[in-house]
Amino acid sequence: MLFFAPGLWMSIQTADISHTMVVVYLGLFPTVVPYFAIAYVTMKAGASEATIILYITPVLAMVLSWLWLHEIPGYVSVVGGILTLTGVLFATSDMHKGDRKKPSKKTSVTL
Repeated sequence: MLFFAPGLWMSIQTADISHTMVVVYLGLFPTVVPYFAIAYVTMKAGASEATIILYITPVLAMVLSWLWLHEIPGYVSVVGGILTLTGVLFATSDMHKGDRKKPSKKTSVTL
């Protein structure tokens, strides 16, 4: 991929250190840290429980933008957030877990 960026090395050398650190930050925290976090949660809780957490991310982003940036969420965003949280609560409730069928120990695959 570096072949397609012929002026990359010169740009890196002349870039201000603060700009370089911003790029490093954006490469590490929004990508690497969440990757290892979801891997850890999946290992501890299981795949189905860990992926439910991913549904909460947009709702949390909406709340944080409201609190920190004073952005007022729209009606559709609020309704979508309520529906999302309702679905997450339903999926994690004990009432719903009783309806799941237990997988059999003996499984076979036929094609």
